[in-house]
Amino acid sequence: MVICRIIGQDFSTQVYRKKNNLPSPVISLIDRYLMKEVLKALMAILLVLMLIMLSNLFIKLLKEVASGELDTHLLFQMLG
Repeated sequence: MVICRIIGQDFSTQVYRKKNNLPSPVISLIDRYLMKEVLKALMAILLVLMLIMLSNLFIKLLKEVASGELDTHLLFQMLG
């Protein structure tokens, strides 16, 4: 019963599911591990892509400053 409460289910719910041949909603340890690893990889990829996009935007702004289309004071105001 303690184990059931740790994973977030009441014992009576599990007994009901077994009597009525319902599948158990508990995610196995392997599934949780795989989801965690996949989410870590996706977050790392997302972070890298966001850094690439932000650096591309910053390079465009620097190009406009270098060509004289944008004032340097305005660039510093945009950056904070």
